[in-house]
Amino acid sequence: MLKKLENYISSRILLLKIEGTEKVSKTLAVLLKRIVLLMFLGSFVFFLSVAIGLYIGDLYNSYIIGFSAVAGLHLLLLLLLYLFRKPLIERPVKDEIVRTAFKDVNDKKK
Repeated sequence: MLKKLENYISSRILLLKIEGTEKVSKTLAVLLKRIVLLMFLGSFVFFLSVAIGLYIGDLYNSYIIGFSAVAGLHLLLLLLLYLFRKPLIERPVKDEIVRTAFKDVNDKKK
């Protein structure tokens, strides 16, 4: 009887390790995918900003004005993003991590 109990406990611990590893790996995969997408988005925004800065600079015959206008726009967006960081960034990231980590639990309930 004691041997069966030891085997059960060992099997249960192994199962918990496997399930935990699976959840962590799925969560990290989702986060890595998002990070890669954000990197591409960042490079797109960078080159678009350079293009807009050059365009505005051509319009006003001063690249300083063009790039200053783009920098001002980025500063304004940064300020807005900082002010609304909880609903725009923190909550969605937390929700996505929890949703990914407990996806199997939610699927079993349905």
